[in-house]
Amino acid sequence: MRFRMLGPLEVTISHRPVDLGGFKQRAALGYLLLHLNQVVPTSRLLGAMWSGRDTPTTARKILQNAIWSLRRTLSPPEGADAAVPLLTQAPGYVIKADPAHVDLYTFHDQVKKGQDHLSAGAPAAAAGLLRDALALWRGPVLADLAEAGVNWPELTTLQNARLDAMEDYFEAELQCGRHAAILGDLEAMVEAHPLRERTCGKLMRALYRCGRQAEALRVYDRARSALVEDLGLEPSHELRDLQRAILTHAPGLLADPPAVRGPAARSAAPAAPARAEEPRARPVRAARRRRVSVLLVCSQLGQAFDDAAAEVVDEVIEDTTALVREQLERLGGTVAAQMGAVILGLFGGHGEGDEPDESAERAVRCAMALRDCLTGGPGPLARGLAVRSAVVTGEAVVRPPAEEGGAYSVNGALVDDCQFLLPQVPVGGILTCDRTREATRHAIAYREIRGTPVRWLVDGVPAGDGGAPPVPEAALQRELGLLHGLFLRTVHRSLPHLVTVLSGVDADRTRLLTQFRRMVTEGDGPGGDAVRCLPCVRVEPGDDEHALRRAILRAYCDPSGAEPPGAARRRFEESLERLVGSAAERDWLRAALRSSLNEANAAPSPDRAREVDTAWRRFLELAAAHRPLVVAVDGLHQAGGSLLAAVENLAESFAELPLFVVVGARPDLLVRRPDWAGGKQHATTITLSAPSGPPGAAMTRLLGSLDRATPSR
Repeated sequence: MRFRMLGPLEVTISHRPVDLGGFKQRAALGYLLLHLNQVVPTSRLLGAMWSGRDTPTTARKILQNAIWSLRRTLSPPEGADAAVPLLTQAPGYVIKADPAHVDLYTFHDQVKKGQDHLSAGAPAAAAGLLRDALALWRGPVLADLAEAGVNWPELTTLQNARLDAMEDYFEAELQCGRHAAILGDLEAMVEAHPLRERTCGKLMRALYRCGRQAEALRVYDRARSALVEDLGLEPSHELRDLQRAILTHAPGLLADPPAVRGPAARSAAPAAPARAEEPRARPVRAARRRRVSVLLVCSQLGQAFDDAAAEVVDEVIEDTTALVREQLERLGGTVAAQMGAVILGLFGGHGEGDEPDESAERAVRCAMALRDCLTGGPGPLARGLAVRSAVVTGEAVVRPPAEEGGAYSVNGALVDDCQFLLPQVPVGGILTCDRTREATRHAIAYREIRGTPVRWLVDGVPAGDGGAPPVPEAALQRELGLLHGLFLRTVHRSLPHLVTVLSGVDADRTRLLTQFRRMVTEGDGPGGDAVRCLPCVRVEPGDDEHALRRAILRAYCDPSGAEPPGAARRRFEESLERLVGSAAERDWLRAALRSSLNEANAAPSPDRAREVDTAWRRFLELAAAHRPLVVAVDGLHQAGGSLLAAVENLAESFAELPLFVVVGARPDLLVRRPDWAGGKQHATTITLSAPSGPPGAAMTRLLGSLDRATPSR
């Protein structure tokens, strides 16, 4: 169970949001969470729930009903061992929970660590910790309650703690020499909180380092005017000294300042009182260099529109770009910029776990889907529209949105390369760079266009793929929820299960399996150290049962895939010591399976194959009995008949065992094996597929404007 307070109050149980009910329940829970693991007296809780209002005579009964409703809502799922976290304890109530499961206390912990690193002279580490802490905020603390009129003193204290953390973050970035990167966020914070001298001083230093000393001095003048007019105070000695240093171009301003030594180093001026505009403060999220793919789409009007009225042409352009934006976001991208009919889409760069090759394939397939949607396919103009696209892959500077729901931005030479490529694209064509082609050649067919640099024209997709567009992230999340639910069933009921994920787009399967493994290993609920989730094993053409068994065994013994065979064998020996109590059985398993860790070892001879197969199944049984085991295999459409049979029967071979087998394949697996997993007691098939076309309303609007602009002749 996890609680989110840094924004609207949210509670999730097993990754599913919980309906907390009305205002009274939310207010009671919010106030108890502010005093986590502390008994809150009933009288104090009543005062908080009716803050600033007359307390009704039935208030105590209303509170009891709210607590009763909350206790039912927060009850763990049936069969779980966890206790209800809301307890009655004289003289009031208490919420018992791990602080690590409440974002407010995670924020405090991260900020404390960041401040310690800053005091120790490690600004880079401090900046990372503080950045992650500030990223937890989704708006004002308990924003839904504040919107309803709640004005507890604790909320103001927390908002000020957020501003203090932002100032610490700015200090760390300044010490790292990244004054230009934080300039915009500093200006926004000073505008929202003009009385915070510490922030004003940091903005002055950042502006001076950017060569804008006149603007730095104007910041001082505005700060002084605000302090004198609002509080009747002159600026602090520190701010005045900084102004004089800027006037005299003191050499120390351009050097990294000494590390801040704890809270005492902060300005002694009174903190600004809480203002109505306080929610304008934005979470600070610095730009980072990431490997991404960028897609530049240009949709232009042809000669068919020459005689159309200007307002009708504007309507067509508006509807076309709206459709492109909507399609791009639905197909896995982010709109990073737009200028007229040209839209820049970003794929990847949203987190540390992004797969570069997957992002490249999503970008190319999105370009193909947009082309087919707007023009009906490659070739001449359709209904007077010309669409050109370019895709480039490499490193770029990516800045996350400053506010929840905002847009990512991308800058760097990569964007220039894409702009250089776009004018050379033929009508209805898609050009890519070498890196994009290399990352997607397994799934996309290309024709080479000679020149400098070498460019590649998208020619189509391999047979059987069908050119399917990527699955939108929202649809992928729904399938991820289903996959995770089946996994929980396996764990809670100790029943084996085989899940087959079908998709013609390899990148979609990769996305789903990667996110599922991350959810199991990092999320709350069953997972982490309580579950053994192996890295995904990929089937290559020609692989047999022995090759797959070897790959799974190596993944079990060496999840990183980086250790030499000798180290993997040592891990295998350690696993046997942990899993098997009988020395005789350990010796038998060691003799039967140890050779499987040797890459050069051939399949066992027919007379030993049965023994090795029995030993392999016994090892899986022992491993899953020790900890629930997740085995993932992708590319199964490339497997031979005997390997398919072995995988199909893997989960069915065990009656009661928490073994979760998830396999990925292209849909042509069902062409070869129409009865795949049919009749199995614990088997499920998930098919990933994107919508066949754009939303009806968006396309209807565009077709209507096209008809008005180019009437039948």
